[in-house]
Amino acid sequence: MAEIFLMEDSGALRRIVTRYLRDAGHNVTGFENGIASSDFTLLEHADILITDLSMPEVDGRQVIRNIREIRPDLPIIVITGEELFDDPIVELADGFLQKPFDEPDLVRKVEDILGNSNQSVLESVNECESQCENDDADTWPSTSSNDVEPMRAAAFCTPVQEESWLTRLKAGIAMIFSRR
Repeated sequence: MAEIFLMEDSGALRRIVTRYLRDAGHNVTGFENGIASSDFTLLEHADILITDLSMPEVDGRQVIRNIREIRPDLPIIVITGEELFDDPIVELADGFLQKPFDEPDLVRKVEDILGNSNQSVLESVNECESQCENDDADTWPSTSSNDVEPMRAAAFCTPVQEESWLTRLKAGIAMIFSRR
């Protein structure tokens, strides 16, 4: 069961999408605009965010910018009636659904992205570990927990210039382990 944040200004559509996702077994918190997208304390509880693009006050493009700034590991699905052609901001999202969409398409997209987000974090850890094979493992701090092994590899293998990537990787790994 995932914690889903839904940012949609249409109350009717927000209720329908909430019902779809709750029927699929997820918790859903709805917002009528994107103002909450700048609240890290609130967002740390979300597993995935679904946003419309056209909303008052804070639109979906700003939501995407905010999320990628403060919670880059949080998967985002854009739902919109707009025609999008090579929109660089929307391309930062993990998924896209054109309105109107069907219930099964939405649920499938959410579940695919949730499954893939855990897989992509693990792939990133494996990539970092393979880049670090020649590093001196004796410089890693010792620990008795197997759960932090991937984080140790990521934390000590990544060059300083990739700090933002490392920060995102650590956040994703911490999120996965906190769910166990």
